[in-house]
Amino acid sequence: MSNHIVILGAGKIGRGFIADIFSDNGYQITFIDSNRKLIDEMNRRGRYEILNLPAGEPPQRKIIDNFIALYTGEKGKIHDALSGASLVAIALFQNAFDQAASSLSGIPEILKKSKTSGKLDMIVCANIPGASEVFRNILFGKINSRDHSFVEENVGFVDSLIMRIVATPTGHEQDADSLSLVTNAYPDLVLDSTAFKGRLPGGRNLIYTSNIHADEMRKMYTYNMVHAVFAYGGFRKNYTWLNECTSDSELYELARLSLEETSEGLKAEFGYTDEEMAIWNTACLKNMTNPVLHDSIERVAANPIRKLSRDDRLTGPALLCRKHGVLPWYLAITMVNALCYSHSADEDSKRMRNTIKHKGIRGAVEEICGIEQEKELTELVVRIYEENLHRFPVIDQQGIALYKKAWMLGYSSEKAIRGCAQCTLKALFELTGIKDSNLFSAASGFSGGMAIMGDGVCGGYSGGVLFMGMLMGRRLEFADGDKERQYKSYEMAQKLHDRFIETYGSIICSEIHKKILGKAYILKTKAVRDEFERAGAHIDKCTSVIGQATMWVTELLKEEGLI
Repeated sequence: MSNHIVILGAGKIGRGFIADIFSDNGYQITFIDSNRKLIDEMNRRGRYEILNLPAGEPPQRKIIDNFIALYTGEKGKIHDALSGASLVAIALFQNAFDQAASSLSGIPEILKKSKTSGKLDMIVCANIPGASEVFRNILFGKINSRDHSFVEENVGFVDSLIMRIVATPTGHEQDADSLSLVTNAYPDLVLDSTAFKGRLPGGRNLIYTSNIHADEMRKMYTYNMVHAVFAYGGFRKNYTWLNECTSDSELYELARLSLEETSEGLKAEFGYTDEEMAIWNTACLKNMTNPVLHDSIERVAANPIRKLSRDDRLTGPALLCRKHGVLPWYLAITMVNALCYSHSADEDSKRMRNTIKHKGIRGAVEEICGIEQEKELTELVVRIYEENLHRFPVIDQQGIALYKKAWMLGYSSEKAIRGCAQCTLKALFELTGIKDSNLFSAASGFSGGMAIMGDGVCGGYSGGVLFMGMLMGRRLEFADGDKERQYKSYEMAQKLHDRFIETYGSIICSEIHKKILGKAYILKTKAVRDEFERAGAHIDKCTSVIGQATMWVTELLKEEGLI
């Protein structure tokens, strides 16, 4: 096959990124699109201009003219184009995958008649994780089942990272050329080297990775996440355009802090280094100030339910942080801003408002974000929402840093040494510098619902009560004022109790297990303990409970001026 690429989708990414890259590398380009008016205009003009605007550098103008443009109804011409192509790019939103798959349903027949290698690689250019697998499954539904194994052997389904931002120019430039596009000039197209069935395309700005999943997550959880920070924060500040948001120092700082937070999760999960993430984050923030981002908040903030879903740009990195002992406070702020988003023309925002109205904010967060068992993240989002419903959230970096440290110490202690009551004490000892080895030893039997029987209180609760009592409790000598200290200890323990009830519905170990693990575990036998571990108890379940308990105790101590 020749150097010929068929691009399904003659929209912004298809024309402004994929065609740009492959045109530079000498490929003949065939566009296929369902917009007949667009196709006719492309064929009439025979060319279009891309204005690349790298941040802080001179603009670069480029003419694309080595293309053919086909309407989706031109079946014979599409068949001929596909028969001469070595690559297909699906540059479409996910909701257009079905139509694209229909256009490609004749691929088995085309490849069987091929006189060359008979291999074809489909690069899926969609802003969703695992886009190639999604598209593959839809395509397989369009072709005869007897051809599935043939397609599996001869067609590569290749994931890509789309980092370039492409927009339609405004003002006189758009009036002069309706096909022209403006971009942020991001240079590289990252491709999954392991997915190709044919030869890897060579040329400039084609970057190959053997771990596309890690790179997809990093892109989604940084670039897409930061877009959401600015869009939903900008909505709450009554901005209209995204570039207004990037000029707001408070929003810019929230974006920076959110990137730092997410980086901790990405480094722990995928092995990125501090230096790699620092360079990446700097580029991400620089990209956000690019003049091409004269984009509307309405467009960038659209579909908030999808963007709040479990694996997307906000809840996804928050869960990754939580998995690795990082309390995702700054990400939760943007989750709250997204939950506050409202636009009369956005069906997602209307459904979200309705869900909050009928299920309350706690039920809505669990349903929309898909975090029914991650009670600590729900609690954090609900707390920020209720405290800042009618204002942009207050960001107390010093206070947040203290709570994040407390959460991390509790989480890490439980992960490393087990024994929830003692782990809570150990974390609080480290946080405050106040230690008592006898108290620590005395708490040995408090774990796992007391003596690992499950029917007693959670060790996070009992350990917290013990520590607060050590600092603010009645003394053995029964000195003056001890009765007041005793009742202050009661009051603090009651507040901790209420937080447990609000978040987990109980202070009893077995009941908390049901909430975070789906069932209760009585840990007397090794078999049950092994099952408990396999369920994720010390990956992010009980570890997060102890992180949460440690943070709550820290708050209560701070309220009383004890820390």
